[in-house]
Order: sequence, then structure tokens, then C-alpha cells
Amino acid sequence: MFGKESAKIATEHFRRAVELDPDYALAWAGLGSLLMPKYIASGLAQDLDEGVRALQRAMTLDPSMGGPYVFLAYMYARQHKYDEAIAAAHAAIDRDPGSHMSWYSLALASVARGVEGGVLVDIAHAIPPLLRAGAINPQFHPSWMVAGGMYILRGQYAHATIVLDKAVALEKSGTGFIFLGSYVQRAAVHTYSNELGAAEPLLDLAIHTYPGMDHVYAETMAAYAHFMRGVFEEHRGNNAAAEASFRASCQLAESNDHRLAIGAHWTKSKFGLARTAYRRGDKAASDSALAEGKRMHAEKSRFVWGWIMGCGDADMFYEAAAAHAVRGETVECLSALQAAVDFGWADLNQLNHDPAFALLRERHEVRELGAQAVSRVTLPPPVGSGGLPSSG
Repeated sequence: MFGKESAKIATEHFRRAVELDPDYALAWAGLGSLLMPKYIASGLAQDLDEGVRALQRAMTLDPSMGGPYVFLAYMYARQHKYDEAIAAAHAAIDRDPGSHMSWYSLALASVARGVEGGVLVDIAHAIPPLLRAGAINPQFHPSWMVAGGMYILRGQYAHATIVLDKAVALEKSGTGFIFLGSYVQRAAVHTYSNELGAAEPLLDLAIHTYPGMDHVYAETMAAYAHFMRGVFEEHRGNNAAAEASFRASCQLAESNDHRLAIGAHWTKSKFGLARTAYRRGDKAASDSALAEGKRMHAEKSRFVWGWIMGCGDADMFYEAAAAHAVRGETVECLSALQAAVDFGWADLNQLNHDPAFALLRERHEVRELGAQAVSRVTLPPPVGSGGLPSSG
């Protein structure tokens, strides 16, 4: 499904099928489902709109099908219709509770409302359906990646390690339904734990394998890998290498600005460039990179925006805070860090090992923000077979 060319070809076949038989429910469902990866690859809102229409047509023709509700939930979430997305996911579960995709759609809708809308309890609500999806289909790579992304965001690394090790093993095997990016996620956990020797080969693997792959997330995850390599080099104290990696991430994003969420890596890398320029004494370049990153984050005037792992507002606000920290701008740093907290960030492992915060992390204001962040919500552990989230 995530192959760029294969999805495009299959979409045209389904279009032909519904032209021949406008009452063919399965063909409408197939067309709608394939417009999801097509949107990820194209970034065109019209693909979402067409997908919604196709899926609604399929449901009108055959209300018993659960599959269309799965993809409708995804598309509603991308349109920021979070309540409708969650309702569609519940409808999918009601019709096909044995489908891992039904449960995954509920988790994804909950994550979207949590990290984009700042409804942090929804991040916790996403874990049980992710576990159920993984229990039904252990080869379903996205469940482990999304769970790992949420555990990283909340700083719960013991839990993150469990699910990301599963994701990395699946990605290395090339079997199952592969999302791409778990190498970078696992490298991030290693980096933020100051385990640089373990992070480096995973980043090398991502940087060498992702570019050029026939996968809708290839370019976005390659940009993520370059960004994370820049952070890794900052931890290693190699400012020139960090700058080169941040520039590589920006260049990749600029060449593929239609790829979903790639703009977040451009923005984070601009904040990285603000840090590296300041460290080498070029305040003017630092000022420019910082302003570019902040303007893009605020206006979203280019790129196709939406959450995937490593691409949330919390991630961007944290990197802005780190840039201000390097520049000695305490007030601006605290403001950006507070914004990150409001969007779900609570990764004190990251903060405690980030060289950008070397002079600020022990300040009481920073520690108070960290304590506030952790208190917002605690995610359940990745144990059991999951299910519907509790209402508490």
C-alpha cells in the first residue's frame, strides 16, 4: 500500500472499475483506501476529498463493510475533524473487531486529537488500541512505531524501548506492513540516553537506505534521519558535522516539499542551524535561521503539514527552545518549552542530555516546567492485548 508507484497504478484501476459499475461497493472502498497513500505522496487536499467521497459511496452501497470506516477515520483526522475520525474508527471496530486496521484507526485518530489539538489524555487513550492492533497482527509495523513515538514524547523510555525494538526488528526483516522510520526513532532514544555508539549505526542505516525507496514516507523519513544525525553530532560535540546534517535535511525537504510532514524536519533543522551558527560565532546567520524556523512554524506557508512521528508541534517547539537556550535567551527558551509541554512534550531524558540546555537545565523554572510536563498524563505500559481505552 505504501509504494508510490503501485498505489498510483492501483488507484487508476479502481477508478476504471467504478466507471464500469458505479454500484460496485468494493471498488469504491478500494479507491478510497488507496487515496490515503496517494495523499501522503502528493500532499494534495483533493486526494483527501475524493477519498472521503469514495468511501462514503462505498458505505452507502454496503453499510456492513468495516474497511471504509478505517480509511475514513484517517482522512477525517487529516482534515482535523477529530470527533468524526474517532466516531468512524469506532464504527469500523463495531463492524470488524478482528481487524487490526480498525483498532489502528482508532489509535491514530486519538493521537491526532492529542498531539495536534493538545488533548493530552487522548495520547494515553491511543495505547490500548495500538496494543490490540499489534496483538491481532504482530507484523503490523505502524502500531509499534506510533506507540514508540508516544512513549518518546512522554519520556517513558522503558516502554518506548520495548515497542521500538519490535519495530526495528520488523523493519530490518522487511516483512509485514512496513512504515519506515523506526531506525531513527530508536536512534533518538539512544541519543537522548547518551548511548551514542548504539545510535550511530541505526542513523547510518536509515540515511543509506531510505532515499530512493518506493515508499510514500521515504523522503520524509530520510529528512528525519538527517535531522537526527545533526542532533547526534551536537551530542558528540562536532558542530561542523551537525551543521552539515541539518543542511542536508533542509535540502531534502525543499526538494520534496509535497511530502506529508517533511516541513517539520525543515523547521527543526533550521533551529538546529541557529544553534550551530551561534556556536561558531555567526550570530547573524543564527538570527536568520531562527527567524526562518519560527516563521515557518507559525505560518506554515510551505510544505504539507500533519502529524507523524517526530513531526509534531511539540517537537518543533522543543527545538526552538533548544536554539534559544544556546543563544542564552532564557525568557524565549522558557516560552517555547512551555508550548512544547502544552502539546504533549515531557521527555526529560532528552532535556537532561541535551548539550543545548547545559547552562539552563538546572534552573528552577526549567525544572518546574519538566515536573509540570510529566504530571499532565502517564501512558499505560505496553502489556496485554489492549482494547478500548478506559473512560477514566
